[in-house]
Amino acid sequence: MSRYLPVLLIGVILLCGNAVSAQVTTATIAGVVQDSSGAVIPGVSVTTKNVETGVTRTAKTDEGGRYTVPELTLGNYEVEAQIPGFQTEVRSGITLTVGRSALVNFALKVGQIADKVTITEEAPLVESTTSAMSSLVDERTIRDLPLNGRSWDNLALLQPGVVSVGAGQGSAAFDFGTGTRFNVNGSRAYANSFLLDGTDINDHANGTPGGSAGTNLGVDGVQEFKINTSVSPAEFGRSSGGVVSAVTRSGTNDLHGAGFEFLRNNALDSPGYFDEVEHGGTGTKAPYRRNQFGGALGGPIKKDKTFFFGTYEGLRQGNGTTIGPEVPTAQTKLGIIPYKAFQGTDPSLYNCHPGDTACTVPVSPVIKPYLDLFQTPNTRDLGDGTAFFIAAPLQVTKEDYAMGRVDHQISDKMRIFGRYSFDNDTNVIPNFNGSSLADEHDVARRQYSTIQVTNVFRPTLVNSFRFAYNRTYQNFDDVLSDPRAEKLFFLPGEHFGTISFGGQGLSTNPLNFLGVDNGAPRIYRYNLFQEGDDLTYIKGRHSIKMGADIRRIQDNEITSSNSRGDYTFLDIPGFLTNKPIRFDAPAPGSDAYRGLRETMFGTYLQDDFKVSQRLTLNLGLRYEAISNPREVNGRMANLLNLSDPAPTVLKDSFFSVAKKDFQPRVGFAWGLNGSGKTILRAGFGIFHDHILPYSYAAFASGYPPFFTTLSDLTNPVFPYDTNLTAGPPPPPQFGGFPTGAIREAS
Repeated sequence: MSRYLPVLLIGVILLCGNAVSAQVTTATIAGVVQDSSGAVIPGVSVTTKNVETGVTRTAKTDEGGRYTVPELTLGNYEVEAQIPGFQTEVRSGITLTVGRSALVNFALKVGQIADKVTITEEAPLVESTTSAMSSLVDERTIRDLPLNGRSWDNLALLQPGVVSVGAGQGSAAFDFGTGTRFNVNGSRAYANSFLLDGTDINDHANGTPGGSAGTNLGVDGVQEFKINTSVSPAEFGRSSGGVVSAVTRSGTNDLHGAGFEFLRNNALDSPGYFDEVEHGGTGTKAPYRRNQFGGALGGPIKKDKTFFFGTYEGLRQGNGTTIGPEVPTAQTKLGIIPYKAFQGTDPSLYNCHPGDTACTVPVSPVIKPYLDLFQTPNTRDLGDGTAFFIAAPLQVTKEDYAMGRVDHQISDKMRIFGRYSFDNDTNVIPNFNGSSLADEHDVARRQYSTIQVTNVFRPTLVNSFRFAYNRTYQNFDDVLSDPRAEKLFFLPGEHFGTISFGGQGLSTNPLNFLGVDNGAPRIYRYNLFQEGDDLTYIKGRHSIKMGADIRRIQDNEITSSNSRGDYTFLDIPGFLTNKPIRFDAPAPGSDAYRGLRETMFGTYLQDDFKVSQRLTLNLGLRYEAISNPREVNGRMANLLNLSDPAPTVLKDSFFSVAKKDFQPRVGFAWGLNGSGKTILRAGFGIFHDHILPYSYAAFASGYPPFFTTLSDLTNPVFPYDTNLTAGPPPPPQFGGFPTGAIREAS
């Protein structure tokens, strides 16, 4: 497998809007202090105060009158500048959003320091110090905009350059991610990075996070998020697409809370056009019941020192679905079938001729209990021994989300916060794909935890360390819903498998498959351990940031197929007379569990150089490397050459990954005039997509010799095939290389 090609992003744009700076969860206040004549004033004491928590930070202007206060928590601020011989000036009404670098300049007047001038005015919203492009979804947008389903990631679709896309690789399932998929400026949906409080929350599929319900609840616990669309600073890596950075809410000195419930019910809906009898409907409405409820509470534990915030949200939904499997008629179950039912079996064996509508075929006693498992049709006979069973079973979804966060100001130079979020949800799809005896159960559990410590060593030197443990568990499997099937099985220790018609797999014709999904179960336990450290240093015109990040990836998964056995019958007569044409099942002793392991390392250096009041250069370099992917128990094999007779057992890793991912970032932001309202930006960057488990996990479980699917195409015996041999491999979608002698890599 080769590495994805680097993506080159070059953008030049004239705009009035926000752009992200090099902070993931914090913001910066910077500016210049001058006197009334325009001369810069060094040595001015500049104090920033978060008006909601009372936390303050102080810096002094340098010889050029410049000051910078980095790594500030988000919220509303006031900034005070004072020095003997001049009046004290206070700027209020400054709102810091994620990644913002607010420009707050002062023009001090001669006077007594006790004289105070307060200016209530928002700092200019146009970001004037970065070449990066982004869009902010702020707190007001999150709270006030109507959000159907209350999944905060849907707000990303309102941003420029973000386009919703379809499933692409597959349906919206755990294999490929269940969240809302979108492209950012043309990048692929699985090339995006998702950060929560600065730590990685991408799941094993590398798609938009989402549980079995496909939602990201907890909108009341998200303060805001920003989508970085192009030319990200060197601090950002891992992938070539967009960077979605969300920040959770924290408590303040005021106690605030909220509660809510949203109700939708078909009893409150008007009938649809096709529900009405005169338009072919039944006169009834499809069942739909949805309740979302919860609340949030935040406030002080100790004023100006310790704060808490917590939120809970629950979802309960029942949604009517439609199924229409093709099932045998009552006559077919008795062995009376028309000539059209013969779709491969020789009709002359049963004295059946073209035009005959009631040919007699003996029904095998072995087949009878399986034949009785089909639903009774409720539509007209299709003329081939089948009819449709139309029904609208209720799909039930349940989700519970909770998040708690505590912030503590240890001293005026050190603060710490910890956050834990938990999301547990289930989605029961009744009669999966028309199955008469099984429901699909999708189960997901997501747990995200982060601790971050920020130290202000001195006003110009700030360090931030973070640790995260994020875990996602996703499992879809079919659960038998018909008690009659509980004692019917094809393999020892397994429940009912799959019976296919016409071709192997989830057939729909000549009969709908009987049993369970032959691709189940799919189980993913994805653990991410992340440690990172960022150091910010302010020196004159330079704002330098450097750091390192390590992510340890554990993807424990089962993605086997045919694990419960899959019988295939050519047509209805072949089924009635118990003449299967193939049987697919794992070889005895096959183990589909795989523990995939990788470690990603990244380090960077970024310098934002203030050439003048109107021109800032953004210069950065990032280096990333990822370890060679391996399986923790040594179950690794691959077909190294197409001419090889069998896969090769690998010793150390699945394959080797190059370690040459240097990623320069260069850009500038130039104010075209002194108003600060018109900024010209240009940027260049190299970004890499890495070979993560989602790239190869789908086939890792199916590699011989550790897992082999055998096929009996000569003399399969139903329902217990004692003649199973290593025949030709099953269709490619079920994995597996040709079986044969296995050789070991040298």
